[in-house]
Amino acid sequence: AYFNPGIIRKAAKQHALKTDASFRHERGTDPNITVYALKRACLLLQEISQGEVSSALIDLYPTKIGGTNVQVYYKNITRILGLYLPKKTVRKILQRIDVVILQEETDHFVVLVPPYRTDMYREVDVISVIARIHGYGPIEVTDKLGSTYLAKTIRPTQRKSRFKTAELLAANGYHEIYTNSLTKSAYATLIQDHNVQQQVPILNPLSETLNVLGQHCSLLA
Repeated sequence: AYFNPGIIRKAAKQHALKTDASFRHERGTDPNITVYALKRACLLLQEISQGEVSSALIDLYPTKIGGTNVQVYYKNITRILGLYLPKKTVRKILQRIDVVILQEETDHFVVLVPPYRTDMYREVDVISVIARIHGYGPIEVTDKLGSTYLAKTIRPTQRKSRFKTAELLAANGYHEIYTNSLTKSAYATLIQDHNVQQQVPILNPLSETLNVLGQHCSLLA
């Protein structure tokens, strides 16, 4: 059977049921392999358990789920990877992962991504898969490191005083640590006069031990 990944994930979170089936179906499976899988299961039952097929195959599939068309520019492959890949190499990689090239121009191409590849919906997704298959080894590391920082920039004088304070504290035996900003909601009950209602819960927590934002230093250490 095939289930909608979004509905499965929402139901698993709502009912707090984390099963092997929900783990697989919430990440997406191949919707067009159900008939093949059913026939394979029946064959195994016949061979191993001497079972018998009692009826014809019934497949309720009103609307077929097709692939996704993604347009990829060669210049973006070079820009994102920092490495020039020949067009022949790109085509060979895409053929190895069952991605069909529908249209190819001098500067870009359009591919049809099969529905079972749930991690390839955007141009950058296709480029990242190309990079993983080609390998990160040939990508050279430059001497310059660029990053985008959206937070407010600290003034040089403030940064200097901060470092000076850190040096003084370290000289007196103190240690600085960086901890996760998430913590367990039950820990708040251990602190006296702490309002549990003011906790900020995470809508999609990775685990029960990291389900709220930490509001006290003792809960993060």
